[in-house]
Amino acid sequence: MIVNNTKKGIYVHIPFCLKKCNYCDFYSLPSYNCVGDYVDALCMNIDSVAKDNDVIEIDSIFVGGGTPSSIDGEYIQQILSKIKSSFRVSDDCEISIEANPATVDEEKLKKYFNSGINRISFGFQSANDIELKTLGRLHSAMDFKSSVDMARNVGFCNINADVMLGIPHQTKENLLKTLDFVCDAGVEHISAYMLKIEEGTPFYRDLDKLPLPLEDEVCDMYLLLVRYLKNAGYNQYEISNFSKLGFDCRHNLKYWQGDEYIGVGAAAHSYLNNERYSYPRNVSEYISCKDFRSLKTDSFLIDDEEKKREKIIFGLRLCGGIELDLLKGYNVKDILRLYENAGYCSLSSNRLRLTPKGMLVSNQIISEILLRERDI
Repeated sequence: MIVNNTKKGIYVHIPFCLKKCNYCDFYSLPSYNCVGDYVDALCMNIDSVAKDNDVIEIDSIFVGGGTPSSIDGEYIQQILSKIKSSFRVSDDCEISIEANPATVDEEKLKKYFNSGINRISFGFQSANDIELKTLGRLHSAMDFKSSVDMARNVGFCNINADVMLGIPHQTKENLLKTLDFVCDAGVEHISAYMLKIEEGTPFYRDLDKLPLPLEDEVCDMYLLLVRYLKNAGYNQYEISNFSKLGFDCRHNLKYWQGDEYIGVGAAAHSYLNNERYSYPRNVSEYISCKDFRSLKTDSFLIDDEEKKREKIIFGLRLCGGIELDLLKGYNVKDILRLYENAGYCSLSSNRLRLTPKGMLVSNQIISEILLRERDI
């Protein structure tokens, strides 16, 4: 038995979708004839991890996918019941589920709420139905509004909406209409992601034909979005995440703060007991598994030096940045002053913080820092 008494989160992967979006590279499949068997395997997986870590307390649960809302609500109830019976779950546990507006109704939302889910994340993406159709989304802008209203009626008071930048056909004017629409809906949290064309997706196949905004236009859209949401009362706390006071996503903060978490389900990743590992992107293999310890893949231990590097990488995604003391051993004083003078970061109160402009080139800045590691 591994003794570990820190609070952790659990991510549950539901790899089923009615239809895969044209940009999506997450592991999912359209077959639903094995959902029951998959959920049974999930419950076995939860039991297996709990037996090896029986003093863990869970303070966040995130059900993602795929499209978790595309399966029957009873399955979600079964999974959450298993987590609660296998682990000690905090009274104030944040329990989130991702949902597509095209796959929820009031009855399903009631099942979620009654099972303890207290945060729901709708894949909105755009208020422009042409953009939604191009993305391959199954819902309309009004479907999103109806879903938010239904969730409110059921009792949800913590709702996220995903918004996407860089969509084919998108303009600044369209983005402003989307932001007006989502803010008028009154959601507590907004996640804003730039479209990334992944290999193997329909968008990748048709890349030469896509009417994509120029890179500079997408950068301008991001800065516009940051300003708009600030004026609308949303605090930016991470590169892609904005919330009203008290509504930061506690589960996702675990990833960026370097906290440990448990992942269950095909393709799920974990960081537990200083080990990072994942399960294969294969539902059949996952369902037939009898020993989840042996199913681990891409397993490696995180030593103190790697933890430090990860604190830099993930910490600079957060608007609070990192302590400058963390950069002892890195020859970065000159380059950081150059970035500060150019408006990409701020250096104050012994902290390094990226500005919104700096967040657009965060990968470059982080790479520059890590390349300047030196022996001391």
